[in-house]
Amino acid sequence: MVVGRPDSSRGPDGHDGELPKSTKRSIPFPRIVIALALIAAGAFVPALSRAPTSAPAGAIGMAHEDFTTTQVEIHVGDTLTFVNDSRYMHIIGPGRDGTLAADAGDPMKDRALVQTGSTYTTPPFQTPGVYYITCSMHPHMTVRITVVA
Repeated sequence: MVVGRPDSSRGPDGHDGELPKSTKRSIPFPRIVIALALIAAGAFVPALSRAPTSAPAGAIGMAHEDFTTTQVEIHVGDTLTFVNDSRYMHIIGPGRDGTLAADAGDPMKDRALVQTGSTYTTPPFQTPGVYYITCSMHPHMTVRITVVA
């Protein structure tokens, strides 16, 4: 019985309105487990979506970690069109093996975010030579571009 409370304040179970303290210790749930589950879901959810349409003839497609070709030859004044026909986003730009760095004469000076189903067309290549375009998210994605007069 609690001093200062009338007996009528007791509940039907005979307790005085206060819940008994548990003797069990709760184990805290690590937040990292939730974060890892969300990261894993983000990695695999795109694979469950509907497949995008393939890149048309004359365009360079993007698979999950590869371009559909590793080298291409074009003429001065030509452009290249990249189509993201994968379920994953790509950040492409001048450079090799995932490292973005523009070469002299390279018309593509900045990187481009190419989301699923999106296209990117380079400015015209005006100077003959060999250039590279890579994906900064997937280091194995590099295409060699040979520009001829």
